[in-house]
Amino acid sequence: MKKILAVILSVLMMTSALAGCDGKEASSALKVGAGSGEIIFPDAMFPMSEGFTTTHDNANARVMLFENGEKAAIVSMELVNCPTDCIEAIKDIVNEKTGTPKENVWVHSTHIFSTPHAPDDAENKALFNEAVITAATAAVEQAVETLQQAKIGVATGESAVTANRNIMTGEGYVHGLNGDGATDHTMTILKAESLDGKTIGLLFAYGTRSYCTDVSRGTTDREITTDFTGYATTMLEEEFGAPALFCMTAAGDQHPIMAALDVEVHEDGTYTQIDLGVQEGLKIAEELGTIFGNDAITIAKTITCDDSAAKVACTSGSYEWATTEGDGEMEITVEAMCIGDTASIGIKPEVNCNTSLELKAASPFKNTLLMSFVNGDQNYMPDAQAYEINTVEVSKSNLAKGAAEQLVTASVELLTGLK
Repeated sequence: MKKILAVILSVLMMTSALAGCDGKEASSALKVGAGSGEIIFPDAMFPMSEGFTTTHDNANARVMLFENGEKAAIVSMELVNCPTDCIEAIKDIVNEKTGTPKENVWVHSTHIFSTPHAPDDAENKALFNEAVITAATAAVEQAVETLQQAKIGVATGESAVTANRNIMTGEGYVHGLNGDGATDHTMTILKAESLDGKTIGLLFAYGTRSYCTDVSRGTTDREITTDFTGYATTMLEEEFGAPALFCMTAAGDQHPIMAALDVEVHEDGTYTQIDLGVQEGLKIAEELGTIFGNDAITIAKTITCDDSAAKVACTSGSYEWATTEGDGEMEITVEAMCIGDTASIGIKPEVNCNTSLELKAASPFKNTLLMSFVNGDQNYMPDAQAYEINTVEVSKSNLAKGAAEQLVTASVELLTGLK
């Protein structure tokens, strides 16, 4: 009897040692799964109130699942934004099909302007939601099917397809192409492979807006398209035979270097808007997308996947910040996720390039991504320098100066806790 009790006690002690301090079972085997699904808006929705009359190429929902002790999921939606009810539905789907806690699910909109917002009328809103949720469900189911032991690798490189979008005129700053402010050409790619070397999925992150095909408001012949980032994503998927998730990082003041819309500033400081139209915008998207896609493929091919025990961890926090009206505060939720030595901060507001550069410099992780439009959207969060020169982002923000700098402080605290 004593021997039996001793064996039981020994087993209990071993189990306790294998468990983390939070009671979660420790593991050293990383698992990754990836999937995609097309967002097909039905003919009954056309023409749309925003001027869309047809679809050039379908948007997509893409998912990557990560598991090593803790479970996490990133859902990349090729949408200008994802409404709250769709976000909650997608979180529920991921939770039900994978067991991933809803607080560890990031639904990220890549902010493609050539996709529609959710319609206001109930009938079309229902059709919109059905298309989005159906695509996300298909992506999650594929990710579950491909979930397996994996190894990951990360590489960074450059792609000179974006620039600051703030252009000085006699009337102050306006949005255009190739402004003089800060920009960051760094592309970060995380690649996951099966243990026998087959690509499971890729995540590539870059600070740009998908804006080549956006045209003047009121245009009635717009075509839904995933723009140049979507073109590059397709190239990656064709090259590696696996889903590729594009994630938009700090792009509040960033713009592709070519687009259908631009401004021409005259000698007297006045300016004229140039609109090349939808069809020219589609050509530009393909041209720039090809450059962007080739850059991504080149970087991805340098990756050696050798980390099969990458830690997966998530946490979150928040802080209050004064609004521009000065009569209240806004709560800013900050989410943090690490996959091995690559960390991501997810927030709702759009942030500027300077904020991302500041966070990268202060982060304890080798690679750090600052992603906007995570689990919702919340206007602009300009950096302090933008307030000093009064850029367009400042004029559109409802946050008082200093919110972005506090974001960096709060983010570093969260990341330090994950390290």
